[in-house]
Amino acid sequence: MGWIRSFVPWSLVVVAALAGGPRPALAGDNVVVVHFEGQAPIAEVKGAANVVVPACRGVEWQRFDAELARFVPVPGPGCGPMVPAIPVPAAGLKVPADVRLREGDNVRAVALIGVGCRPDQPLQLAKCARLEAVESAPVIVPPAAPEPG
Repeated sequence: MGWIRSFVPWSLVVVAALAGGPRPALAGDNVVVVHFEGQAPIAEVKGAANVVVPACRGVEWQRFDAELARFVPVPGPGCGPMVPAIPVPAAGLKVPADVRLREGDNVRAVALIGVGCRPDQPLQLAKCARLEAVESAPVIVPPAAPEPG
């Protein structure tokens, strides 16, 4: 059953590979934007009606690897049992980074977005009309704010 726990991250890899890799969001499409609250990165997912993200690892963080000259996934926590996918509200869904990123890292967020999915189902079972891997623009993790005092 261990493969079920890692299904969502591997789904992101499979979808990205089949689609020719994650694609940058275009105006009017589903969008992923990264911003910072202090030094804490937040991915904000915005989408059209009836859009969901997996409850676990729906947003994958990637760090640029200069030696490989490409972005590579940052390892994150494992997933527990399957739970229903999270609907993306019209105002967007904020997803804090669940991985360790360092000052100066060149990072991006890649969201696995399900479109036209059955409600209240894990993404793997939701029979979505389509799945999209959508990437944010790359950003540099800012330095930590100085301690007050």
